[in-house]
Amino acid sequence: MRRRSGKVAATAAGAADRRGRGLWRRFCWLLAFAVILLFPAVGLGATDEAAVYRDFQVFAKGWMARLAEISRSNSRSVGHDRRSQAGGEAGYVCYGPEWEIWIKKTGSPRTPYVGFLRYPEKHFFKKASPSDKGAATEEVLQTSFPVTEIFRFSGARWVY
Repeated sequence: MRRRSGKVAATAAGAADRRGRGLWRRFCWLLAFAVILLFPAVGLGATDEAAVYRDFQVFAKGWMARLAEISRSNSRSVGHDRRSQAGGEAGYVCYGPEWEIWIKKTGSPRTPYVGFLRYPEKHFFKKASPSDKGAATEEVLQTSFPVTEIFRFSGARWVY
């Protein structure tokens, strides 16, 4: 018999029993993870439509805040364009600020809802005066069109 940490090693039958229990535990954990991966909405997060809609509103506000920051950055950086400093025109793109959302049920347990976010994409150009050293003197909306983005509700959260 071998000794491990001051205890007598178990018999062959006892060792086999422990191995069997270890395999059973592993199987149970694997089964639990498989259920979570295959059915993420079960027991996780909001599953009623009103709660999912509220969650999508929060998600959309965050998404539009990022687009607003991109719009501000685009507007500020246009004055540094070589064409605008030479007295020409330079364009940039802005998003929003108005937007609308709606959700639809899919019938899929993995992705029970999809969310739609619609906002305008606006293309502007600024005409710079060479005497103002690149400062924009005129800002004109060139074109605007709606953009619709689709997001999926998966694993109790919204994903692009």
